[in-house]
Amino acid sequence: MKLCKKLLFPMCCLLFVWLGVSDAQAADVDDAVSAFKDCHVYSIDMESIKKNRIILNWKYRNNYMTDPDHGDYSNPYINIKGFEIQVCTDPGYPAKKVTIYKTKRYVSGADAASYTYRIPLSVLGKNGGKLYARIRAYGTVKMTDGQTDGQEPAALQAGDPVYSDYQDVGCWSGYYMSANEQEHMERDYCEYVKINKQNFGGMYELIKKGFYDCDLKGKKSYYDKNRDGWLDPSEIRQIHTVSNYSYEKSDGGYGMLTGTEKYQCRLANLKGLKYLPWVSVIRIRDYTGSSLDLSKYRHISDVDIREFWQSGFRLNAPFAKVIALYSETGGSWQKAKLASVDVSKCRSAVYLTIDGSVFQYVTIKLPKSAVDLRWISVAHSSAPSIDLNKYKKLNLAYFYSNKFIQCRMSRCTALKYVYFYGMNDVSSVDLRKAKSLKGVDICYCGGLNARRLKTVKAARVTKNRGCWWEDTNAWKKLVDQIYKSM
Repeated sequence: MKLCKKLLFPMCCLLFVWLGVSDAQAADVDDAVSAFKDCHVYSIDMESIKKNRIILNWKYRNNYMTDPDHGDYSNPYINIKGFEIQVCTDPGYPAKKVTIYKTKRYVSGADAASYTYRIPLSVLGKNGGKLYARIRAYGTVKMTDGQTDGQEPAALQAGDPVYSDYQDVGCWSGYYMSANEQEHMERDYCEYVKINKQNFGGMYELIKKGFYDCDLKGKKSYYDKNRDGWLDPSEIRQIHTVSNYSYEKSDGGYGMLTGTEKYQCRLANLKGLKYLPWVSVIRIRDYTGSSLDLSKYRHISDVDIREFWQSGFRLNAPFAKVIALYSETGGSWQKAKLASVDVSKCRSAVYLTIDGSVFQYVTIKLPKSAVDLRWISVAHSSAPSIDLNKYKKLNLAYFYSNKFIQCRMSRCTALKYVYFYGMNDVSSVDLRKAKSLKGVDICYCGGLNARRLKTVKAARVTKNRGCWWEDTNAWKKLVDQIYKSM
């Protein structure tokens, strides 16, 4: 009996110690599970294709720290096995369409390690498409904790699965594309486009083999940089221009060919432009289509098309700031057939140039409403008159060899410079309401002279002097202002 009494006290002490250790262990395990769930995958990148594989990169932050002084981020209570990856062509991730990949690769004790996984292109189908991806870390509980806080049974037992669940976003971290300067685009997918005729139509040859730019040293920027027959997001992001121009070496380095018929290939349409959301400039030679509809592309601000071998062309570019259409570009005058141009829906134009040919004059439908139009140049128009009175912000007007009898600009109060060249049929022009008018030149115009030109007294009117104001600081300052408004 005495012996039992002697043993009772130590045994009770041991029991209390064991219970304390158990409670401490329970708390440690619970904290470890909570810390693991709070870890997160971030910096997900899946914008490149290499050797028929989509390259998926990400980083993982482990928030569990046992030794703040030494930065030991290993978690002794969680067996971190790796990462689970889900990819899908549907943003809702329906079970039947989800493809799951698991990687066991994990760097133990690392706070922010980097990881890579290669996904076969077959998940996209033969033509490509949108791909959604999400990633989470997964593991299992190493040991049972018995009770939570010494009161209630633990929710997790040894061997139970656990997943990272940063900020309670549903266990997953997904891809996120940053904003586009033109479209302010925000999206959680990447789009991969197979370069074929089904996707690109008349642009197929250009996108497959061609380039959109060339530097002074002759280095070409190809659409398909790695020649794998696909446009991946990293390639698409760099394409800001669609162009079929050719380049030639000169004394100053490689430069764009503009006065000949040399170009990379002929374009019949711009099918597939929807896959190029970073494009802001269209620069084309020898466009064979009779129309071009850019009404769905808010990001396209500059359209320059030269050499038309069809009789009519209609451009619907309601968001473009710069529009330049040339029937021919020199060396091809006799082939020009363009007889009519319709830019009536180009309401955002700030700069507008339309040029027919000496062998084929054109009729023009100007924008119905272009409140910001500040610079216009018209050449070889067959129309009997032109009315610019609706363009209240117009600063610069240039006319070359048009058959206008009347140039209506009496209400263009913001005009500063006007140039008339080869305008033999115009007999009079009223510019008296243009109070800020600085310069007018009448160059080789048979019926128009200074006496028949009505202007403010402050304006300098010259004959056969050309655009002399382009050497002045005032004109350069004005042009800078116009460019800044585009």
